[in-house]
Amino acid sequence: MGVTFPPRHGKYNLMLFRSFVTITAILTVSYAHSVEIVTSMPQQGIDINTRMIKAIFSGKAKYWPDGTPIKVITQPKDSSQHLNLCKDILKVHPRQFSRNWDIVLFSGFGEKPILVESDQEVLEKIKSTNGSIGYVNTTSEEGGIYVIQIK
Repeated sequence: MGVTFPPRHGKYNLMLFRSFVTITAILTVSYAHSVEIVTSMPQQGIDINTRMIKAIFSGKAKYWPDGTPIKVITQPKDSSQHLNLCKDILKVHPRQFSRNWDIVLFSGFGEKPILVESDQEVLEKIKSTNGSIGYVNTTSEEGGIYVIQIK
């Protein structure tokens, strides 16, 4: 037993079909693009949860548990990686992400995040900066790069 629709004009069916294709494409693209949080710090014995990630990327957490200063690396605010970080992990709008950093910087309680232009630059900067954390579309753990498994 299936759902049947009353007969419609061809134009209406074409409109429905286009809407269905558009919605499906949007859902597929948003699901296919996720980000991984990467760092230069080995994570043995450190419990990284969503709350800590939010604190780090909002400028509230300034040190790793071992006392190493955290260096946040970000990508351009219109990049898919940045949008996915905000939407999927931090659960904030990109404007709220920027506003949080503006408050931290204006109050004098933090350093500006390091801005790079691509995933490759994030990985290179993380390898060369102790205590750094950033995000990329996908990567595999390689020398000097650790993917954080958020708990």
